[in-house]
Amino acid sequence: PLMRDDLGRASWSLLHTMAAYYPREPKDEEKRSMNEFIRSFAQHFPCPECRADFQEEMNKSPPDVTDRFRLSQWMCE
Repeated sequence: PLMRDDLGRASWSLLHTMAAYYPREPKDEEKRSMNEFIRSFAQHFPCPECRADFQEEMNKSPPDVTDRFRLSQWMCE
């Protein structure tokens, strides 16, 4: 398994890449699916501290899956 820092970098790379390829005008099903994926990812992240931090941040600012630009902005914030 990856060490914590490597896992973090790889995870953010995956999430930012997914946002970059997210549709400019997603259908409702794509929005629902992305939202579910992000929430599930946060629930199952292997690092307990990172998992708790990610979930706390999502509670403060829920994922914005409106479109590619907003999802990318949310990921960067």
